[in-house]
Amino acid sequence: MQENYFGVLDYIVFLGMLFISMGIGVFYACKGQKSTSDVLVGGKTMGVFPVAASIMATFMSAAGLLGLPAEIYLFGTQLIFGNLLIVMPLLIFLTAYFIVPVFYNLGECSANSYFEKRFGRPIRVLACILYILTMVSVS
Repeated sequence: MQENYFGVLDYIVFLGMLFISMGIGVFYACKGQKSTSDVLVGGKTMGVFPVAASIMATFMSAAGLLGLPAEIYLFGTQLIFGNLLIVMPLLIFLTAYFIVPVFYNLGECSANSYFEKRFGRPIRVLACILYILTMVSVS
């Protein structure tokens, strides 16, 4: 059985990706962001493409990207037809037209801060605890 290890080229590509990501972060940190609004929501001056890419990336997870090929190999393409072609467009539409405008108008950038503003701190804490329990039980 062949054992797979990172080779020299793998380390070069991996470290290069990390340094490029770090460089982008340092560049924009030094560029002149003046407030947390600039960091969290781009000062509300971002165009359509960056916002769309951000929403799309939010719906994707590393587990999904790594697990999808194995899922299709083992069980066929019904996941793509059911989930990616029907459910995902519906979720993106609902998010773009009903959830994002609420957060945008309130100046919120997370569900937890919205929960606190709308329902109070106890509900926000409860939502955090439920999220943690969900993540622990899934993994």
